[in-house]
Parts: sequence; C-alpha cells; structure tokens
Amino acid sequence: MGSRSQRVQGIGASLEVLASPASLIAIATLLINDHLLKPFAPSVVTGKLSDVAGLYFAPLVVLVGVFALSFGGLERRPIAFARTVYLVVAGIFGALKLAEATASPLLSLVSGLGFPVAITVDPTDLIALGVLPLSYAAWSARLRRAAGVRIGWPRRFLTLSLAAGSIVATSGPPQPSITSLAADPRAEALYAMVEYTSGADGMYVSESGGVSWRQASSRRGELIADPRGGGSVYVLHDDSWAPTLERITADGRIAQVGPPDPGPRPRAFNVYGPSVLAIAPWDPEVLFFGRNGTLLRSLNGGQSWNDIGAPGEVQDIAASSERGLLYVLTNRSLYRSKDGGERWTFMATVASASVLWPGGLAVHPRDPGLVLVGSRKDLLRTTDGGMVLRTVYTDTGPGSPDAARWIIRFDPSDDDHVYVVFGRGCCPLLESRDRGITWSETGIDATEVAIDSRGNAYAAGSVRVLRRVAGRAEWVDITGSLPVTRSR
Repeated sequence: MGSRSQRVQGIGASLEVLASPASLIAIATLLINDHLLKPFAPSVVTGKLSDVAGLYFAPLVVLVGVFALSFGGLERRPIAFARTVYLVVAGIFGALKLAEATASPLLSLVSGLGFPVAITVDPTDLIALGVLPLSYAAWSARLRRAAGVRIGWPRRFLTLSLAAGSIVATSGPPQPSITSLAADPRAEALYAMVEYTSGADGMYVSESGGVSWRQASSRRGELIADPRGGGSVYVLHDDSWAPTLERITADGRIAQVGPPDPGPRPRAFNVYGPSVLAIAPWDPEVLFFGRNGTLLRSLNGGQSWNDIGAPGEVQDIAASSERGLLYVLTNRSLYRSKDGGERWTFMATVASASVLWPGGLAVHPRDPGLVLVGSRKDLLRTTDGGMVLRTVYTDTGPGSPDAARWIIRFDPSDDDHVYVVFGRGCCPLLESRDRGITWSETGIDATEVAIDSRGNAYAAGSVRVLRRVAGRAEWVDITGSLPVTRSR
C-alpha cells in the first residue's frame, strides 16, 4: 500500500473518530463547561472537565493536520506516526500544567504566533492524561477496520471545523477578574486589582466601603497595604528576574521605589523564589524585598536598597510589631532575626511549596511570637517565635502544594481572629476565633481576603468582592462599579 493511500486512510480515520458520538460529546462538554459552568459555577470539577474533554479530541485534530503533510518514511507507518503525535500532545500538556518554568516558554511561543492562550499551572490536572489512551484506542480501531459504516465527508469536515474552533475559542485570554485585595488599616480605604479587561486594568480604590470605586492606576500587580495605614498602598509588579515596586499615596501620586534593576536579563536563568514584600510595622520606611531568592532591604522608603544576605532561598517574609524582629521562610527552613536582618537564627525545618508562590508566613500584629506558617498542605502555628511549631490545619482537597499558596490575614481589631485561604484562584475561606488553634469555613470561596481596622472583612472571588461587617455572619456583594461584570 502506497504512502499516499495510508496518509488518506489516516486522515479518514481521524475525521471519522472526530465525528463519532464520543467526540461530539467531548466537544459539547468543552464548550458548555468553558462558557457556562466555569464562569458561573467554578469548582474543582469544572477546572478538570475541560482538560479531559479537550484531550480526547485535540489529538485527532492534530492528526488530520499532520497526515495532510508529507513526512517521508514516517507516513508509511501511520500507527507509529499517531503514537508519536499522542506522546507529543501528552508532553506539551504536561509541560503546561507541571510548572511555570516549563509553561512560560510554550505560552510565549504560542502568543508570539498570534494565539493568546491562558493556561493555569496545576499538576493535579495531569489526571486528564488518562483519557488519551481511550482516544488513541478509538482512532487505531477505526484505522484497522477495513469495512463498516462510514461517516459522510460533509459531517467529517463540519466536525473538524467545530473541534478546531472550540479549541481556539476556549483558549483565549482569561475573563476580567479581581486578582488582589488590600485594606488600609488606618485610612479605611479598600483597594482592588482588576486584570484581563479591555482597557480597564489596574488598581481601584473605594473610600466608601465598596459603595463606589475609582481607578487609581492602570498598571497591574499585587497589592500590599502599609500596616500603619495613612492612605498608601504598594503595588508589586512581579517578574522572576526584575520585579518592580510602586507606592501609591492617598492623593493618587505614584512613585517607583525599587528595587534596583539587576541588569540585562540573561537568556536563561534559574528561579529560586517568588517576589515578596514586607513593610516594617515599627517604621514604614523600612522595607524588605525578596527577589528570586535573595533578600534586599531599604531603610529610606525605597530610595536605596542593599542585599543584606539571606539565610537561604527566600520564599516569604514577615515583619513583627517588635522593632527589628523579622521572620523569613526559605525553601526548607524558618529563620528569625532580632536586628532587622543583620544576623539570623535557625528556628525550624519547614517544607515550603513552589518557588513561584510565597510560602505563607504571617505574624500577629501585636504578639510578635505568634506566627502562622504554610508548609506544603499543612498550616503550622507557633507562639514562641518558631521554637515549637504545631500543625493546626491540613488541607485535604485535591489542590497541589506546588501550584497553590497560603494567604493568612490577622484581624487588627481582634487578637483572636484570623482568616486563611489555601489554594490559587479558588478555595474555601477559613477563619479561626481562637488565635489559629481551630478552623472553620466561612461559607464562601475566595482568592484573597483583607481586613480593615474595625474588623470588617473583604473577600475577593474572581469576579466579585464581598464584605462582612464585624460581628455579623452574612457576606454582602460590594463589587459595584468594578469592571468585571461581563464575567458575572
């Protein structure tokens, strides 16, 4: 049998399986899940469903394209050719989901070709690879079948167009969402960062508890409120090599406060830690910045910076209310300094999560010895500055510690009250009423949480902001004029 006839058979088998009931169900599932279920009922199930459905029929679309080309001797071995395609699809999917370091080059390449793609890095999504053998079995069975009911060419090409279109339509830029939240503890202003909009990205501020919002900056980033208040907020523009930091004051002035440029970006470099900021409660001019595993300090509000030497690859930083007392979580340990980072004391071995996300470290605003530490899927608690750590909560959900982060917020108005979220872009908001010993769910999911000086809590989901007045149980939607209504 000639290579041309085998190539035609490969195309025909791929088109017939694409037009089969199983593939049509997978295509419909992908479209319904991405355009209806995900925006209005996000969950672990909807997060995985698109991957399973897409991986069933995506290799078939690829096979139609590659069989239409000529690859010399390989095209005379359609079975081996198809196996190669399935392995490549599995490898690309694994690279996209396994880690940011492997996903970023692929996403940059695809975006550079004119196809904006949004992929969430989550190793737990690799479970979807289990559908590839089923897809391959259906294709190989159709190829080997010499006779049988054949699907007409119009239906084949109609299904091919639908499948290819569904892949493109569901791989576009993400929907508008609220990605960061911060509350000024003194001026009682609330800040929200909105991203992925059409010309409305940036920081929004509300001085009315969410009744109305105004845009204060068009740059995207992570919000960090000054712990002493005063109407200023920091915006961290993350970048593995050269992150930048801005301070926005109550009157809207924006100042670049560092850190200094590390120099020309190399073609390849290792990532040792996330970009993190801690503002000293004892002096708002003292800033600590973790950049790719190193530790920088400024004593003059960001006018100048020095590398003060980290005890390891910095994953997170927390400054206490006691002058000079600083905690640092490295890739494997918790350290403490009593002189602002000049000297360090090893406190405990702590297994941290991915180097791409802060490990989760927070110190009580008035008790310098009470510290909560996120260690993989465990939340640890110490009351003596790290000498004794005890596990007080363990996440039992499917979330991977390599793709999630701990968000820990103490209530400045109540010594016993603290909120926690474990995950990334999802997950139940937890709270403790006994200084972090026991935990319960608040009844909502959140991506971020902030608390003002009166104890009012603000929780951000991807497309809404909720407020809970201190002393009450219910949450009220205060999204208002934030430009994310298209996704709600």
